[in-house]
Amino acid sequence: MGTTDRPDLQLSLKKGEVITVLGEVDIEGYFTAVINGRRGLVPSNFVEEYSHSSHAAHNHTREEHFQGTVQVDGISGPPYAPRDLKVKRVVTRNAVLLSWLLPSMDDHYISNGCKVIGYRLWVNGQRKQDVTNPSCNKALIDDVDLAGRVEFSIQTIGESDVCSEKCHFAITGALSTLETNETLEMEGDHDVFVALYDYDPVKSSPNPNPALELLFREGDMMIVYDKSRSDGFYSAKMNGKKGLVPSNFIERVNRRSTHKTSATSSRHSSSIRSSRHVTSHHDSDSNSRKVQFDSKSSIKKK
Repeated sequence: MGTTDRPDLQLSLKKGEVITVLGEVDIEGYFTAVINGRRGLVPSNFVEEYSHSSHAAHNHTREEHFQGTVQVDGISGPPYAPRDLKVKRVVTRNAVLLSWLLPSMDDHYISNGCKVIGYRLWVNGQRKQDVTNPSCNKALIDDVDLAGRVEFSIQTIGESDVCSEKCHFAITGALSTLETNETLEMEGDHDVFVALYDYDPVKSSPNPNPALELLFREGDMMIVYDKSRSDGFYSAKMNGKKGLVPSNFIERVNRRSTHKTSATSSRHSSSIRSSRHVTSHHDSDSNSRKVQFDSKSSIKKK
């Protein structure tokens, strides 16, 4: 590939491959670069820098000594990373609701020239789950030991499994926010769900009789006792009241994590796009339990 007298230190390049360079070009015309975790030399005349300013602004997890990102022959790079990952609330002693800001992308979910297909979530460096919806900005993470320090990470998934850098968030002492919820403990073997978004049936219901539905806020816990309806609504009970709830606004919680403690019912603001569908990693029928909302009944973005 090059004419340096250090061929053993050179890295192989493929057309369209995105690499990260460290420092300036050396006297022989080579960059020191990192490709897929390997560090070595690449000839500067085989690569070109692309969108450095915007790329650096979005990928805030890059190591400080990285000077820029380059690509071979001008092919688009990986998608931008999500931003502002946080624990929206602690749901149970083993589950949290995460939220994040979507990466910079256009209306067709193109980010840095790459088609976004979802997000990958990690817990303490271990891959946990994928969210297969590019417009989703929340996910329930279950089966997590919240007794000590926990680090959550997220990255954008592009087509062909091309992923962005990771955005990180760590939390310690999460269990201190929990309190006992006796109502959920006494409900037997019914499924426990948590609300991912605010929902006001008077403002947002697609049904002719919204009085049959429950109003809830993000983070509210409820019992679901009937999933047999074909319209995407479940029959649920919350705070002693029964009614219908849109299934794609809620997420099932692992029953084991609700036996001792549950989350409080604090209120948070939420943003949601029209016809947003939340992907469940628990329910195999998540693609069939979608409630459609037209533009007149959709929840407004705050």
